[in-house]
Amino acid sequence: MPTHNPWTVAEAVLKESRRVLLRGKPGTGKTYAARTLGLLPGQKVYQLTMTPETPMAEIRGHFVQKGGEFVWHDGPAVRAWREGARLIINEIDRSSEDVLSLLYAIMDDPEFAELTLPTGETITPQENFGVVATMNGVPDDLPDGLQDRLVVDVHITEMAEGALARLPEDLREPARSTSLTDNPERSISIRLWMEFAGLREKFREEENGLMLAAQAVFGENAPQALAAIEIADTADPAINMLGEEIPEKTLISIKEYLEHTQKNAGHTQLLTITEGNLLDTLVVDDPDVFVSLTSDDPRVVFKGQTFRLRDFN
Repeated sequence: MPTHNPWTVAEAVLKESRRVLLRGKPGTGKTYAARTLGLLPGQKVYQLTMTPETPMAEIRGHFVQKGGEFVWHDGPAVRAWREGARLIINEIDRSSEDVLSLLYAIMDDPEFAELTLPTGETITPQENFGVVATMNGVPDDLPDGLQDRLVVDVHITEMAEGALARLPEDLREPARSTSLTDNPERSISIRLWMEFAGLREKFREEENGLMLAAQAVFGENAPQALAAIEIADTADPAINMLGEEIPEKTLISIKEYLEHTQKNAGHTQLLTITEGNLLDTLVVDDPDVFVSLTSDDPRVVFKGQTFRLRDFN
């Protein structure tokens, strides 16, 4: 049975279902997709990001003082109900018990859903009201009441192409590879890449502007991010940096690299290895350390130069 890209599934169900859960790693474009896919013409979007401290009143609404009286002010969930809008609830798994009681009512089956406000008014959701919830964890992190309501569950395992398209072309592949790494300490979200793209443009004329932008946004992951950009920009894979064609090899050592390029070892060199979408950075003190990779086209960035395994003899 053929499987579909998760974003193809997400786009299809967001057009038809009124309660959808998008879950997956941070920075894959879940919120961007929730704000853009499957909306009706002119349909409004309201967005929340939950924390354990988020009070129910912030979502439902509350009285505010206006002049000498208190006036009711609808919260985003109630406004979405009244207007038949889409309500996005980010990090729904972080909702407090106080908020959960409201979410159960807001996300109830449309034919039964109703809510009585502190004003005494009883409201029901307008046609086309829908909820898109997002989270980074798994459905079992949710209480049973939410699991029962969010039966349309789309596991996002790839970057949203629409979100990637907002980046400059040379940053799209680096963003894809670093956001999907299994190492959370190495993961770089698309939000960070968007910020980096803006700073890079502003610092373009400054000396060391690229590194300045990278350090400002990525912090200790700046070398990894710049290595990912360099790898994406690498040209002819069959030619090494010396312009020589070299046969393929599957086991290399830093010593072999140094002998081939006639450079000295030094210490604490930065070595970045990519395998498919995985990117890992090691600090190499021993020039005889061997690195064995098994992917079809692994590459190495060493001392600012990019190589594939076939670059070593």
